[in-house]
Amino acid sequence: MDRPEHIGRKYEIRRLVLADGSSPAGEFLASLQPEDKRKIRILFEMLGDQDRIANPQMYAELDGPKGIFVLTPRREVVIFGFRHARTVHLLFGTLVEGRRHTKADVKRAEEYRDWFLKQQGITA
Repeated sequence: MDRPEHIGRKYEIRRLVLADGSSPAGEFLASLQPEDKRKIRILFEMLGDQDRIANPQMYAELDGPKGIFVLTPRREVVIFGFRHARTVHLLFGTLVEGRRHTKADVKRAEEYRDWFLKQQGITA
C-alpha cells in the first residue's frame, strides 16, 4: 500500500492503487511541476485537517450519487477523488482547458470508485 499523501485530523489522503499495482493519481502527481505540487499539498492539508476547501474554484463535489469530487489547484490541473470512511482516495488527474473536465473523465472516476468499493465488499 502507498504511503499517505497526508494524514489529517479528519481524513487521510491516499492514492488509489489498482490491482496491477499502478496508481494513476500517483503517476499524475509525480509528473507535475514543483509549484503545482506545492499547491496540491496545501489542498490536501485543508481537506485532511478541516474537511473543507472554501474556494469553489479549487474544490467541487460533482453532481450525482457517486460522491466524486474534483480538486483544481490551478486552471489546467484537475484531480478526481472520493471519500470513503476516514480516507480521501485520489483516483487520477488530468490536464484540461478552462477548468472543464469531460464526461469520460467523470465516468472513469466512477469506474475507479466502483472498483475500489467492490474490492472492499461494498456495492456501489
